[in-house]
Amino acid sequence: MSSQAGDPTGSRGPDVASRRQEFSASTRRALVDVAEELFAEQGYAATSLEQVVSGARVTKGALYHHFSGKQALFDAVFGRVEATAGQAIQAALDRQSDPWEKADAGVRAFLEVVQRPDYRRVVVQDGPSVLGYERFREQEERSTFATVVEIVRMVLPTQAW
Repeated sequence: MSSQAGDPTGSRGPDVASRRQEFSASTRRALVDVAEELFAEQGYAATSLEQVVSGARVTKGALYHHFSGKQALFDAVFGRVEATAGQAIQAALDRQSDPWEKADAGVRAFLEVVQRPDYRRVVVQDGPSVLGYERFREQEERSTFATVVEIVRMVLPTQAW
């Protein structure tokens, strides 16, 4: 006999919760995926939440379950774009051992990253105004820019700063 909804042992509980968590994570991922594409193409101001939920094929209620609003959604997109950029730069650094070659590879990777349309629009263009100065500065201290500053510090003496 298979386990059914009326199973008094509760053996389906963890499995059901796990599926619910997977569905929730997939909904959140879909919202961020669509928002990232729209914010990169249109910018923050021109992107509506209706476009995001329509593209993600979810309800506005689902969006508000995961995010308090458009700014919070942007924050998640910003974080993802920065994380992806940081991974690309770190990968370039990891391929080198000589400090000067490492610096060259890291700066080149950074220059490639800042030319990507998603990075330019989300991080450089919209980031400061949407996140606000304080929040943007906090992000900058943990961002790809901070990585580049660290690269330069590796190869230049402290007195040059």
